[in-house]
Order: sequence, then C-alpha cells, then structure tokens
Amino acid sequence: MLPGLAPNTYIVTEVQTIDGYTIDEASRSQTVVVNTDDTQTLYFYNAPAGGLELIKVNEANQSERIPNVTFEIRKMDGGLVKTVTTDENGRVHVPLDAGDYYAVEIKAGEGFKIDSTPHYFTIENSETTILTASDSC
Repeated sequence: MLPGLAPNTYIVTEVQTIDGYTIDEASRSQTVVVNTDDTQTLYFYNAPAGGLELIKVNEANQSERIPNVTFEIRKMDGGLVKTVTTDENGRVHVPLDAGDYYAVEIKAGEGFKIDSTPHYFTIENSETTILTASDSC
C-alpha cells in the first residue's frame, strides 16, 4: 500500500527479490495510472532459481538447524564457485548452473565440530537440489 500518491502515471519496478528466486522480466516494470481516490493492484512474479538449498543440522537432533556455518561450493574439478554461510535458519540458497558440484564445510557453527567431508550433488536444468549436512558437538 502506497497511500497519498498524487494522481499521475507511475512506473513501478521490482529491483530485488528474496533469496532463491529470480525476477520475471516480463513483469519487472509496470506502468500504472493513479487517479484521485483510486486503488490499483500490481502483480510481480518470481520463479524459484535453480541451484542448491543447503541445510545444516545437528547430527544428534536432526530438527535443530545450525546457523553461521560456512561452506565452499566447488565444481568437480575443484574450482571454487562461491563461499556461503547458513542463515539464522541454518540454510542458504546458492544459484547454480546445471552441473556436478560439491560442498565442503570450512567453518563450523558455534559449539560444533567442523565436518570437512565433501558433499557431492548435481544441479539439473533450473531445478533446486536440497542437500542436508549434519555436524556433531
């Protein structure tokens, strides 16, 4: 809701979406005419981005997610793609092209031991692959 707009023609553009989604270019910018005492509704569309959803959990209690865990995402040839850190919900989304990858933990969450085991995964087309990794205290 944007109350108090003067009657006029406006161009509204979505400039950022939430993590793990892409902006639909067809609906990114929209023109709307606002008249006095008028209500207009605009719809912006986002699609899930292909890539990896990495979830870090406590090995002893799989329902407990671990924040602030840092991973390197690497191609199968070892090339570094990106370094990411799990959020307060113990997850991170990484947009990736189709291909084979692995994730390696390089910093454990507070009170947990680092798990340097490579976790292998494949991204197909624009799909999201979910990878759950666990740590012990």
